[in-house]
Amino acid sequence: MSQEAGLRGVIQAVGDLDASVRVRMFDLMEAAYEGVTWEQFHRDLEEKDQVILLQQAGTGDLQGFSTVRIEHLELQEEPVIVLFSGDTIVEAQARGDVELARQWLRLALDVADAHPERRMMWFLICSGYKTYRMLPVFFEQFVPRHDVKDPTLQRMLHEIANGQFPEEYDQTTGIIRLPHPTPLRSGVADITPERLRDPHVAYFVERNPRHDRGDELACLTEITRKNLTRAGRRILTSI
Repeated sequence: MSQEAGLRGVIQAVGDLDASVRVRMFDLMEAAYEGVTWEQFHRDLEEKDQVILLQQAGTGDLQGFSTVRIEHLELQEEPVIVLFSGDTIVEAQARGDVELARQWLRLALDVADAHPERRMMWFLICSGYKTYRMLPVFFEQFVPRHDVKDPTLQRMLHEIANGQFPEEYDQTTGIIRLPHPTPLRSGVADITPERLRDPHVAYFVERNPRHDRGDELACLTEITRKNLTRAGRRILTSI
């Protein structure tokens, strides 16, 4: 789907969002996730720095968004930048569009390029297989995964997850069990027998068997051009 015919991504500071955009964002979340409240949505949003808004080209109608927080941390006695992904949703009819991935990668690499002295990490939590599936699609190395172990990256993941979710994170399983989970609604990202033929999807289900009840699998990858897959590099060249 071309950008002209599909979506146009805009990166905006959370503090600059007007009330009507916030309401539309909440409506998108409520349509896709169970148990979402305005108070929880607003609180989570205010904890983020940037938001990628996906607008319908031509009309400007909001079709999706993804929120981001950026922190400078010390991990394993090393200065790093961690990009934390927050709420993310795209309308069903627009989910085949790559504009979200394009704009997200643009944002991440802009931050990484501005701080060459620090490693750049992406920390995300996944209750749906589609979010987890972004890792093997766009990155060569990440944790956890079914076929390759990376002890150094895994230790960094534990340190970040324990710091962000000290009560909710189970280091043994890698699962974050939130006090007020918001599982995906039926039909948004259902896992079919056909999907389970994908080893990455099968591994996600094995690691997060309660994903349909809102359990989140903690994940981590390093954001570098070298760590991009062919698909990631292809999107990068289109930025």
